[in-house]
Amino acid sequence: MRFKGPGLEAEFERAHPRVQAMALYLDAHVRRTLAHDVMVTSVERSQAEYDAIYLTAEAIANGEHYMGPKPHWADIERGIRSRAVDFRTIGELSDAEVESLVTHINQNWPRTDAKPSALFHNVGAGSHLHIQVEGV
Repeated sequence: MRFKGPGLEAEFERAHPRVQAMALYLDAHVRRTLAHDVMVTSVERSQAEYDAIYLTAEAIANGEHYMGPKPHWADIERGIRSRAVDFRTIGELSDAEVESLVTHINQNWPRTDAKPSALFHNVGAGSHLHIQVEGV
């Protein structure tokens, strides 16, 4: 498994153990089936980053905040760990390969809350593979 930039490996090590296990499983599966590895691009996210991605300027001005599976520093200091990891797909894997991985992860790592464990989506910075575990 590769990390896009400095600090991401430390963020990964602070992440929830279940999402670490899923990410390591994904990397091993990709190595075994596609003779490739995966690149981590995001583990933790600040509140400002979440808001900029998911909210309109009007919602932000009204004091709304988006809460997701990647905690910001105040949460991390309280012991809350990231429950999600993003991986680069552009230039790394074909869309068909990523869709197959999403299906594989969702079948083998099901959640009890009916949400997907893996998504192939674009929240504004390009398509990527996103994995997530339930809050525990």
